[in-house]
Amino acid sequence: MQRLSGLDAAFLSLETNSMHNHVAGAFIFDSSTLKEGYSFEKFRSLIEARLPLLPPYRRRVLPIPFGIHHPIWIEDPEFDLDYHVRRASLPAPGGVKELNEFAAEVIGRPLDLRRPLWELYMVEGLEAGMFAMVIKTHHAAIDGVSGAELMASFLDISPEIREVPPENPPWKADRIPSDFELFAYGLNSLARHPKNLLMTAKQTI
Repeated sequence: MQRLSGLDAAFLSLETNSMHNHVAGAFIFDSSTLKEGYSFEKFRSLIEARLPLLPPYRRRVLPIPFGIHHPIWIEDPEFDLDYHVRRASLPAPGGVKELNEFAAEVIGRPLDLRRPLWELYMVEGLEAGMFAMVIKTHHAAIDGVSGAELMASFLDISPEIREVPPENPPWKADRIPSDFELFAYGLNSLARHPKNLLMTAKQTI
């Protein structure tokens, strides 16, 4: 378990039905440079192989009961790549207008805070044989610098696919703690900082 920083916890707490604190980007690719062409299955496999380079993408947030401390990250035991990596197709003619409308629709929807905080869409049907990737990630999971690093992990600067070494040690999912365990964890963390414990007690009362 890893506790969110105060800033990351704030990004989560500011999330509302009308204000979504995720960041997003759209990338257009030329499939003619791919030796074996484009397929959704190949890109899904590529993303799966690069998950070791993307630690936040297999973590989910768990709130501490009664909000006595910041939420925590756990390695999600229910992680489902097929939920996060999706396939979409643009209507004709598949130009910038259609891609912008699709991206706006995706970005306008909130992320499910009960899952790892990202979604990725491989978008087909673009004109001239192009395809696109639309990705959004919650600001609690990345900042500007780490976001750029994540994109560098996803993308290559040449048509040759960069090999990723196997994870060492292998990724291991966490057990989901009970509410009692989460509450005790929060209290234990507060007890190390008596001033914070006093402030929390005043807010609770």
